[in-house]
Amino acid sequence: MVDESSQIVNVEDLLKHISYDNYSKAIEIIDGNLSKFKTSINRLDLLTRKFRLQRKYLQSLRKKNILTNEEKSKLNYLEIDYFATMTEMIHLENIVDVFNEKKKYMEELLNNSPFDQEKWYRFQMEKINSRLPRCQEGIPDSRVPDFIPDNWQIEFLDAVDKQQSIIIVSPTASGKTYASYYAMNKVLKDRDDSNGICVYVAPTKALVNQVAATIHYKFGPVFGIFTRDYRTNMEGCRILVTVPQCMQILLLSPSHQRWCQRIKYAIFDEIHCMSGEAGSDVWEKTMLLINCPMIGLSATVNNGDELRHWIECIENQRSKLFQTSKTRRVCFIAHHERMADLNKYLYSNRQLHPIHPIGLMNAKQLITRGVPKDFSLSPYETLQLNDAMKNLSTNRKENGVEVNSISALTQYFEPDWIIERTKCNNYSLLVRNQFHSLIDNKENTTIDSIVTSLKPNFFKRYSLS
Repeated sequence: MVDESSQIVNVEDLLKHISYDNYSKAIEIIDGNLSKFKTSINRLDLLTRKFRLQRKYLQSLRKKNILTNEEKSKLNYLEIDYFATMTEMIHLENIVDVFNEKKKYMEELLNNSPFDQEKWYRFQMEKINSRLPRCQEGIPDSRVPDFIPDNWQIEFLDAVDKQQSIIIVSPTASGKTYASYYAMNKVLKDRDDSNGICVYVAPTKALVNQVAATIHYKFGPVFGIFTRDYRTNMEGCRILVTVPQCMQILLLSPSHQRWCQRIKYAIFDEIHCMSGEAGSDVWEKTMLLINCPMIGLSATVNNGDELRHWIECIENQRSKLFQTSKTRRVCFIAHHERMADLNKYLYSNRQLHPIHPIGLMNAKQLITRGVPKDFSLSPYETLQLNDAMKNLSTNRKENGVEVNSISALTQYFEPDWIIERTKCNNYSLLVRNQFHSLIDNKENTTIDSIVTSLKPNFFKRYSLS
């Protein structure tokens, strides 16, 4: 068992110097030391202390008749952190009947008694929102000890091991760029070719600098940079970070042909830029000129199959040109689950106003153009849309059969006390499908009523003035 007595004494000493009613500072001290505790019993003891402080802090803020904007922000964050602390405590205590044993604290958090299970689920979708916990679905893989890959990432790792060309279409912050560092590491550790190079092509200089910094952190000073106004270590690097225009210069330069032959993998980030109005031909030419497997990364490509077919044609022509025994396979990976919600806001009069994406549309647009394939809603946006449809009594008859409304939150999520994100995404799909049915049936009046109800209040004020 790990001896953590010195850390406990240190935390005790720090807390003694804090006044009894300075809850935020005491919580800050505990948060700063939690990561040092690995044993469950000591971690649970520290979390219990934090939870007591959070309860007192919550009560003190709610007793005030008027809260400043800063205090409102603190209260909002405190409710979220209270929930997070209780969640980890329940996990460490291995409680089975959570609703029964922790009902008192749930009522405190909701500021509602007696306990209402429907309100408990609504609180999670509204307040916890994008922070809802996710079940770890992946399994550890020795090839990437820094993180546990999901199934689609394992498929990517396998494709790199087979030296295949790869196209990955997945949302922002899902891990596609992080996974691409595996290809760099493969090139760096290739014992058969200690001079191999991996090229990372990014659309902007800002992204070039960001990626270069990450490479330096992960692998050390093995990288070079080549942009129009800056270049460093280009000849001696093992990983070159560049932009498409500069990559094309290298591929067409007679004096760099030997260097180009050392390229073992080319990674094209934001590959959808090849469809842009300016410079799109450079992306295509660069992909045509390389003679190595490539990785294309994007969050917004909607015609992935067409892109794969195009690259397969390139690989077929490349195989004929260089007379290889086998055409390089193209692996297409599409992962649609968004790990980080894109919550929308409008900044006006020094304030951020949350915006529901449906509130920016109208029936004519939706019926004519439809909803984008990659359209998704955060848990709170899902709740808002479902409430809007329920308020307008969208139960209707389709082919003489009445369409049932979506289940209440309690019916859908019980017996779970906490909403797991994947299950919430499935619920969101039901809500979106019901809204899509309104579009398919061209129910203009109902759609416009829903859109109006989801518009921010200040939008409505402007439309009336």
